[in-house]
Amino acid sequence: MSALYFQNLPNRPGNKENYTRLLLKHINPNNKYVINPSLPLPNNKLQSTAQPPTLLDDQIGLVELSISRSSKMSNQGFLTFVSLNDANKFLSKYTTTALKIQGRKVKIATARTNSLLGLSMEMQNKDNDKTRNLTLKKVLRTRKLKTKLRNDDTYAKKCKLKRQIRRLRHRLRLKALDDSEFNRIVREFEAHRLQEMESQQEKPRESQEFSKQAKISNTIENPPNKVLLVQNLPSGTTDASLSQILGNEALVEIRLVSVRNLAFIEYKTVSDATKIKNQLGPVYKLKDNDVTIGYAK
Repeated sequence: MSALYFQNLPNRPGNKENYTRLLLKHINPNNKYVINPSLPLPNNKLQSTAQPPTLLDDQIGLVELSISRSSKMSNQGFLTFVSLNDANKFLSKYTTTALKIQGRKVKIATARTNSLLGLSMEMQNKDNDKTRNLTLKKVLRTRKLKTKLRNDDTYAKKCKLKRQIRRLRHRLRLKALDDSEFNRIVREFEAHRLQEMESQQEKPRESQEFSKQAKISNTIENPPNKVLLVQNLPSGTTDASLSQILGNEALVEIRLVSVRNLAFIEYKTVSDATKIKNQLGPVYKLKDNDVTIGYAK
């Protein structure tokens, strides 16, 4: 296994690239991507050829730093190394000496499963191309299904209903019912569960949107500082779109909180933040949303 598991990492900001450089800085201050922030980070894809990946850190054989996108795992991540030997060396180094990032003592352990990139590199060492492709396709299908189940509530409920019907059919077969009674029970059960699913989806979206807007914080009395609080962002807002509107040479970091439709925009100085705030005004129109811009606490 060439992947290691990190726990108790600092809170993850919206900008993954800045966060990656922050972690690299504590792992190896002499890392070239830390010394030269303008140097683009490598973007390694699945290894479909024998060409070696671009290393994220040459000294320790680091290939990829993966950060969990789940809010429940926001302080966790994975490191993928070129080889098992490189991973074991890194783990051994911090077994006796704790790795600290922004005052946090990071816990490091061997990952239970390999990363997708690590798996593809591992499969490159196998001679059977057919076996390699089938293994990768199986892993990709499984991960795609898990992502869909996590993000699509309706699809997840339908899959759950299918499992429930299979179990019901199994129990009914054990009772040796005749076909007509068997099918009647299954149909009634399915119809009842579908009706429950439809009733749960009929909650008015207007009330949900109103409750989100009602949570907008009042920033008028907040004293000037170098961090702006941008609220009531449209759904689907990205770091890139915010950077186009609020970005300049003084921009330090964008921390987007999508679930709350807000973002914290940090600049080098208070005057830099004030300049942007004055340019855009207290309310900025973005995709039919009245986006509020004020100083964070």
